[in-house]
Amino acid sequence: MVQEVSTIDNLLNIAGTGLLFVVLAVLLFLAFYWGIRFYFWYLRFNNRSKSLSKKTFFKIQIPEDSEIEPAAAEQMYSSMYGIKKSGFINSLKEQDHISFEIVANNSSIEFYAICPSSLENLVEKQINAAYPEAELTKVDPWNIWGESGFVEFKGLALKKEDYLPINMYEDMKVDSMAVLTSSMNKLHDGEGLAIQILIRPAEDNWQKKAKDHIKSYVAKHNQTDKDGKSVGPKMSKIDEDYLQKIQEKIAKVGFETVIRLVSVSMDEASAKVNLSNLERAFGQFNSPSFNSLRSVPKRYQKFFVTSFISRMFPVVEK
Repeated sequence: MVQEVSTIDNLLNIAGTGLLFVVLAVLLFLAFYWGIRFYFWYLRFNNRSKSLSKKTFFKIQIPEDSEIEPAAAEQMYSSMYGIKKSGFINSLKEQDHISFEIVANNSSIEFYAICPSSLENLVEKQINAAYPEAELTKVDPWNIWGESGFVEFKGLALKKEDYLPINMYEDMKVDSMAVLTSSMNKLHDGEGLAIQILIRPAEDNWQKKAKDHIKSYVAKHNQTDKDGKSVGPKMSKIDEDYLQKIQEKIAKVGFETVIRLVSVSMDEASAKVNLSNLERAFGQFNSPSFNSLRSVPKRYQKFFVTSFISRMFPVVEK
């Protein structure tokens, strides 16, 4: 009996020791994994101020009488999805991304595309393919920052789930670009406005969530009791249109997107008013039935300014 108890104790000790080694191994692996991620995160942020030298700035000029349809841009974005890099090692690095910007002062409104220098040929070709009349010129980084004055800024993000669409160009009765640029004209001397839209290829998680939502939504409207009789709400035309809109969106490639607005002026009141007018212009994309844009809280002002100037996705998410 004593020998049996001793044997059991030995087995328990061995099991306990083995479990301890497993726990330690898991903890060491997690520490190593997150240590590597933090290291790359640190390098990613620490090198941001140096990254502009590795970017190409294109100034884009398109004739005012150009009749290119907005759908041309859709094909351009689809082609640019090809910059996506997959794999574990690439997940630790900063994903390649492109910035489209509109910059205004009291005398002009200008359009820019900024990309890593390694992608300049691809970006130039894709823009020219969509807009054959466009003239792209390499320029130095634009500057609306005065030596003194006030700067106001705001970030915009989707209010609801990523798979719910905002208003598209097909849904609008007016030229959405004209609405944006009209909110940026009539600036005074010393004032400036800038729109920065960063894009990088997204993973397919948002599409998977959409498919799960559609499946759940359909199941909710197709409930039956034990006798096979329909119970609960039935699928209406509004419900069908709702699902169709989601399916249309997830059928296209997706990009993680950051929208930043900046206003510069010699007095604080003007900087705030100009920024408010610009933000209001983005209201045209709000769809009450689906999705809309909301303001991102100003929790990390220093990160916002650094990320804006360096054209980088935020280190600290919204």
